[in-house]
Amino acid sequence: MDTETLTPELRARIDAALETDEHLALVVMPNWWWASPAVRFFIIFGAIWVSLLTVMTVCMVNAPDTTEQDYLFLIPFWMVGIGVIVGILGCRARGRRTVYLITDRRAIVLRSKVLFWPLKPDMVKAVEEHRNGYGDIVLGYKSYQINNKPAPDGFVGVPQVREVLAALLAQIKATCAVAYQPVKWQTTELTPEEKRKAARTFGILGVFAALFGSLFFAVGLYMFIQHRQLVQEGVPAEARVVQIVVDYDSDHGNSYFPVVQFTDAAGKSHTVQSSRSNRNISKGEQVNILYRPSNPQHFEIEGEDATSFSCCFMAVGGIIMLAGGWLVVRMLRHRKRQSAVKAS
Repeated sequence: MDTETLTPELRARIDAALETDEHLALVVMPNWWWASPAVRFFIIFGAIWVSLLTVMTVCMVNAPDTTEQDYLFLIPFWMVGIGVIVGILGCRARGRRTVYLITDRRAIVLRSKVLFWPLKPDMVKAVEEHRNGYGDIVLGYKSYQINNKPAPDGFVGVPQVREVLAALLAQIKATCAVAYQPVKWQTTELTPEEKRKAARTFGILGVFAALFGSLFFAVGLYMFIQHRQLVQEGVPAEARVVQIVVDYDSDHGNSYFPVVQFTDAAGKSHTVQSSRSNRNISKGEQVNILYRPSNPQHFEIEGEDATSFSCCFMAVGGIIMLAGGWLVVRMLRHRKRQSAVKAS
């Protein structure tokens, strides 16, 4: 970054970090908040997690038999989702306030507190280059580990890492007046074969996710169509709850399916069981129903919100289907790029 384009606030922060007669050579703003693969993973994971959890919560709110235990069951999942969101926003805020400085004396990391490394020939421990030209210039290591390796510290997520490294090494040489030690260079760029295998793996996962999401979406769409047809063709009737069928489930709690008895427009009596659990209805209660004349077994009890339930199914399926489709598109684009490279 050109030092002449610094904002007054950033200029003040930099001036406060510099020592007397210390001259600024280069200012670098990191872009690791989005470019980092780990951050991208958590953004995608958090978006899918919160979307699915929102849909699940809406389904439970609209279900007539939802209990307090059901809502308590969702609390840990929402804590995970909120934690991911807060972590991403915190990472973004930290990244926007982070500045890397190269002076004639030190390499400085300017965040909430100032970290610095005096210029010396062996100060650069390693350099790791990632995709899109950004990378890490490791000047030290933190006290904890990541993937059984010491966590790097220094200029992390530097754009145009080769140019920044060249500027730092040039400053080291000019300041120390001695040749600097060779830098251990690492790269996370995948080989063409590794890229092909990764694209194929993600493509296969995308196909399965798209098929699974399509199944969910189709079920929700079928339920929605059935409900709309019942609304259009259905005949209202009064029914009496003659029995409550209890389905015992040790994991989620019991489900209660009312059995109603009613007489259709032709005077024929029917005793049918609802396909939806409803713990708010008791035996002997009079309820209003809507049934299909051609198939009286297909009915709905007044007050049951079938539309939101089917829409939730379609939303869940749609999210999974879009995620799977995105992975498939990535695989196809990769194959197209590989074919173009081979053709050239």
